[in-house]
Amino acid sequence: MSIFKITFKRKLEESKKDKILEILIINLSGTLFRNIERINDKKIIIDGEFYSFNPIKNVPWNIWTGFSKRAEVSITDNNEIHYSLDYTYAVINGVLGGVFLSIFFVFIPLFLQEDITWVYLLYFLIIYLPVSVFSLGIGILYHRSLFLYTLKFGSRFKGKYDWEKILKAKSVNELQDIANGRTLLTLEVQNLAQEELLRRKELK
Repeated sequence: MSIFKITFKRKLEESKKDKILEILIINLSGTLFRNIERINDKKIIIDGEFYSFNPIKNVPWNIWTGFSKRAEVSITDNNEIHYSLDYTYAVINGVLGGVFLSIFFVFIPLFLQEDITWVYLLYFLIIYLPVSVFSLGIGILYHRSLFLYTLKFGSRFKGKYDWEKILKAKSVNELQDIANGRTLLTLEVQNLAQEELLRRKELK
């Protein structure tokens, strides 16, 4: 069991309990994880990878490759949702980077034909350690913000709008246009429009 793990917890509204994992999977799409698996109605597991030969994945904003070993999202019996992030890969990469760069800075004096001094290494560590901790914090905050955004706003492809309220105010013709893709709205909003049309039919 990894010691480099942090868990975000929030109370889950009953109305969101059935769909929240599905929405989170949608929000995670495009975040360059290695694999995502839905275990059951209450749990999903997202796997990252330590290194990738795919240049598209080797970008600073990738929150999985080289950073996250795994994330587990689960809904407890008392309606809490837990987002457990294992950031072991970030720690390993930080340590390896520090070791290799430290060796480089120790041998700088040899190339400059100077006496070996630990001043170069000290300067490096003064800069490297805070930057590494800051980078680690940014990655963790990114995971946390994605988790909280999903709970508060739902799908990130819908924007920060209360679409259920907006669609209830639409006419049937407007809803049909949205549902049939005759607007520039996203697929998520189109699906909500279809649900609103079905709801109105059931009420008749």
